[in-house]
Amino acid sequence: MGWVRISKEWVYSAPVKGLPTQAFFQKQCRSAVLEILKSPASARFSKPLTTDYNLKGGFYTSSGTVDSANSYGALLRRDYICFSVFEGNAQGGRVYFTADLLGDR
Repeated sequence: MGWVRISKEWVYSAPVKGLPTQAFFQKQCRSAVLEILKSPASARFSKPLTTDYNLKGGFYTSSGTVDSANSYGALLRRDYICFSVFEGNAQGGRVYFTADLLGDR
């Protein structure tokens, strides 16, 4: 299964007070995925969504599966991944996101 490039780099950003939590990354990732779906109202996310921190790269990844309708109305299951970078300190900052849908299952 190959990667399908859907979004531009770091197209989403969100302010955060304090350090971002795993729940924050997951919520923002889902919001970013909804932005790139053909039918966001039909989206149903699977659980659990995973979030990991890449110590060497300094970025977070969140991934999961979403069911949503395509432009013909057919329900498709797609894997997705989000990359996030936090700029700030313990008082807060900004998180930048990009989201991608992976190939059809």
